[in-house]
Amino acid sequence: MKLITAGNISDAVASALRELGFDAVPTLENTNVLSGLGYHPDMQLVRVGNTVVCDPGLYDYYSDIFAGTSFKLLCGKAQTQCNYPQDVAYNIKVAENNVFHNFKYTDEVLLELLDGMNKIDVSQGYSGCSICTAGHDAIITADTVIHAAALRHGIDSLLISPGHIQLPGFNYGFIGGASFYHDGGLYFFGNVKTHPDFAQIYDFCRNHGTRIYSLTTDELYDYGGAVTLD
Repeated sequence: MKLITAGNISDAVASALRELGFDAVPTLENTNVLSGLGYHPDMQLVRVGNTVVCDPGLYDYYSDIFAGTSFKLLCGKAQTQCNYPQDVAYNIKVAENNVFHNFKYTDEVLLELLDGMNKIDVSQGYSGCSICTAGHDAIITADTVIHAAALRHGIDSLLISPGHIQLPGFNYGFIGGASFYHDGGLYFFGNVKTHPDFAQIYDFCRNHGTRIYSLTTDELYDYGGAVTLD
């Protein structure tokens, strides 16, 4: 199972992914965004079905990765830059037929690809890293606006306390960036038991038939999620 992960994941995370059968492909650092976010997949590319849209500055790199696969790679038009909101064009959350973002800032190639999906417009430009998919029509977030919007659209949402996730250079990271969902499993970069709301997270996932995996014994770490290519 191929997986695009941050190019700076720890050796322990890389080893855990290999043991679980994932073939982790590293991102290339995007030097146009803040240094702590440069390797984050959720700042660089988005998968919608069998199509992936990426930052134009990284298109040549990802073209080599996607060559010979069943995925179609599209070059986005928005060149990400250092400051918000110029850095969030690809930081959207696709959860089945639902898409969360502040669509004023979504890349136009990506926005066209989302036509026909249930677009849930929120004020949070960093929707991708703020939302953790936890099963069918189920998410976890620390963002109260996203939480309320999800519930209005019939999506079950668990609201957790912010923080308790490492992201060097920032006060804290986000639950979506500290995890990825694949085939009924929710994988955390670090040990989800270190989060004070672990009991609620565990019960929420169990109620949705989702298995939990902690990739290391360390505190949760925001690597910008991952893009699965199954």
